[in-house]
Amino acid sequence: LRSGSNTLQCAAADALARIGGEQARKALTEQAGGDGQSGDKNATVRARAKIALRRLQLRSGLHRKIRTADQIESIIRTSCDGTDYELEPTSGGFTVKVSLAGKRKQTIHIKIKNVATRKLPDGTVIRSEYILMYTPCGPAKPEHFEKILKLNALKLNSEGFASGSLGLYQGQIVMIETQPYDSVDEKEVRTGIQVLAMIGDEIERQITDGEDK
Repeated sequence: LRSGSNTLQCAAADALARIGGEQARKALTEQAGGDGQSGDKNATVRARAKIALRRLQLRSGLHRKIRTADQIESIIRTSCDGTDYELEPTSGGFTVKVSLAGKRKQTIHIKIKNVATRKLPDGTVIRSEYILMYTPCGPAKPEHFEKILKLNALKLNSEGFASGSLGLYQGQIVMIETQPYDSVDEKEVRTGIQVLAMIGDEIERQITDGEDK
């Protein structure tokens, strides 16, 4: 990685991205010019080292906050402290009942143990754990589907996780929020609950002509 032709250096960077560990991270950081270092004198090698470093981090989880399901459960409980939310444990997660204006209520379901995988062009498999939050917005009927498709446009964030997407689940139209473990904190969970409750209720009003199911 540090010597030889530029082609050989780039190939070494690619290999380290697939099989390297902590020592590989340090070497790639040095060649990429990270942590205040000058980096390789060749711009192509520096760029390839940066790409390899990112792939190594994604593969190994070095850039992520490693959290267990128990820690996520604690974060969810804490996020509801000091609110009037009704938090109830369920198999695999929680339900949260949120009181809204006009004596309306919206129920948020939270599932903790979920895993998504994706494969990069170089064969690297990225595994991401996330929490799933959803709220029912009314019965799934064919006459509602066109409206759902229009409301559902452009609802994925840059990481590929759903942010306010609408879908169908167990005969219900549901609004969905997913949050990867490494970015979950009390504020994010509380905001997710608030958004699902308020917008989910508004969608329910439109679909059910104002009924509170």
